[in-house]
Amino acid sequence: MGHDKRTHERISARKLTLPPIVDVMRRKRAARTLQTFIEEYFPSHCPQWTPNQEMLRKNIEVIIRKGGHGAFACPRGMGKTTLSRLAVLWAVANGLKKNIVVACSEKQTANQFIASVVNLTQTEPFRLDYPEISIPLH
Repeated sequence: MGHDKRTHERISARKLTLPPIVDVMRRKRAARTLQTFIEEYFPSHCPQWTPNQEMLRKNIEVIIRKGGHGAFACPRGMGKTTLSRLAVLWAVANGLKKNIVVACSEKQTANQFIASVVNLTQTEPFRLDYPEISIPLH
């Protein structure tokens, strides 16, 4: 699992140097499921899955992989926003989706959502295993 040709062209144009992926096996494991991705790279974000979070995560993963749409009503504090941010990052980082539409009630909220996803790319170990994403965004 390496960097694709277009990514290399964009990085070369900006004169950036990519280090090698630190843990290729971790990256491959994490690409398989959203749950594994979160547990490998962002364990503090979902230390223990509740049944509602499991259901939400599974539904989001099916939508990302197979297409479709969904609306989920969940109580405050259940982790909907965090799970959504991590799902966007997982889908893009692993080539499951090239483009993601973020729908929020206000432009400022959408901008904050996007900024928080970008901030996630700078955390370890994600930035070590996905340098083609984290370095250009830094």
